[in-house]
Amino acid sequence: MEKPVGLEIPVVFSAIFAVLGLVAFSCCIAAEFNKAQVKDMKVDGTLCTLPRKPAFVLGLAALVSLSIAQILATSLAVAKRLRRSEDTQSAASAAVALLALSWVSFGLASVLLGTGTSMNKGQMYGRGWLDGRCYVVRSGVYISSAALAALSVALLIGFVSPACGLRRRRTGPTELSPPPR
Repeated sequence: MEKPVGLEIPVVFSAIFAVLGLVAFSCCIAAEFNKAQVKDMKVDGTLCTLPRKPAFVLGLAALVSLSIAQILATSLAVAKRLRRSEDTQSAASAAVALLALSWVSFGLASVLLGTGTSMNKGQMYGRGWLDGRCYVVRSGVYISSAALAALSVALLIGFVSPACGLRRRRTGPTELSPPPR
């Protein structure tokens, strides 16, 4: 029995993207439960302060792992496209659509993660986060970014799998019609 050619590399990369996505997702969920809250705010007249919270590090970890997955998947697929262009027009269009949707999802997740993470870095008296005021991340921001991160990674896996040849290749001749006489 012959081993199908070309299945190992896409499966490995898909597993890497899945692990990076799981790290981003779990860090986002953990950040939701460790973010700064209104009760953490200390007010002195018109000045306020918020302490640095674990959500800062968790948000950074999520952002870094999601960025690595996005850049690696895009680089891998572009390298494949430069090597050979055997794909049909419809397969190439579907791959580009998946990549574009993945980048949109990644961009939205990055904005949510970046904003929420910067608010959890700590806000000093008189400096605050914006215009000297203290801000707290609303409930659900990190949950939303977790959902967008999961969507982005799922789209990446869908994009890279066909782009790198995750379909079974023929190992020998197949009979689609009877041989000519």
